[in-house]
Amino acid sequence: MVLTLLLMVIIMFLLELQRVMAVKEVILCAGAFGSPHILMASGIGPKPHPTIPHIHTLAGVGQNLQDHLGVPINFRCNSDAHTYIARSHWYQIPGVMYDYKVNGVGPLSSQGAESACFVRLEDVAPEFVAREKANGTWQDRSSGPRSPHFEVICCPSYLRHHATIPPPDGENYFTLIGILLNPISSGQVTISDVVQDGKLETLIDPDFFSDPFDARVMAEMMRFIRRIGAHMGRDPACGPVVEAYPGVDKVPNEDEAAMQEYVKRESSVYYHPTSTCRMGPASDPLAVVDARLNMYGIDRLRVVDASIMPKIPAAHTCAPTIMLAEKVTCFPFMSS
Repeated sequence: MVLTLLLMVIIMFLLELQRVMAVKEVILCAGAFGSPHILMASGIGPKPHPTIPHIHTLAGVGQNLQDHLGVPINFRCNSDAHTYIARSHWYQIPGVMYDYKVNGVGPLSSQGAESACFVRLEDVAPEFVAREKANGTWQDRSSGPRSPHFEVICCPSYLRHHATIPPPDGENYFTLIGILLNPISSGQVTISDVVQDGKLETLIDPDFFSDPFDARVMAEMMRFIRRIGAHMGRDPACGPVVEAYPGVDKVPNEDEAAMQEYVKRESSVYYHPTSTCRMGPASDPLAVVDARLNMYGIDRLRVVDASIMPKIPAAHTCAPTIMLAEKVTCFPFMSS
């Protein structure tokens, strides 16, 4: 490892182009955006690039991009509830720091999302499921009959578009966020045709809501979130609770069009991109790697990151990615 790092440092400081040859294999792990970019910039991809010699055609490189979308609802709660906002004034900062340093409590002890639950639609919206099935529009990409369709996260703050929009006043707020775990829509990652300043730009098109089923599911998520918010309002530690944004008067549960419009406008990505170099059998036209993460058609090259997931998991992607990295160490590697 030390020799590898030393070699990298030497190469970085050399002014002339260097070639480094792998003795056994190359393992590519640049993520769901970086790995397809590097492959296409190396001449491996769905089609030839105008300025790059084409080495191998793999239709799935950069395709099947998936990510988790979350839609928030902001609630106003009582002034004594423990939230970030309750102790965010400048004169309270010393006390907040003292509480954390001495007692290990307070806002600084929070990791941002205080609780989460994983929900299956049949359990909370059986009428929606029955209606979709009756219409022939039901789509289930969950991993099994008991696997979740969405997640709800509780954040003790006013959170819209990743806190880029401040709270409207000095009141106390918390936010419930519904996250779509099994999106039907998928996008793609490509690279620019033109090289600028020696670089190729990564072009990301998530194509969210290209399948209308996703918006309908997220609207149903909102209805369930409102039920949770109403239940929290009955807790004296939190209530009374009032929905501050969007507000049931502006986006009523009965107005499906308004619900879907809100979902499309207010949803944010939650940084779990996957599946742009997906694993699959040789019969899968979009498969990039096999079950041992070897790239089809290229010897001694593996991809080991979230890009190889056949579909986005119904969970946060950190642990599955670590599992992939640990698992690949058990595979036999080719000798020199």
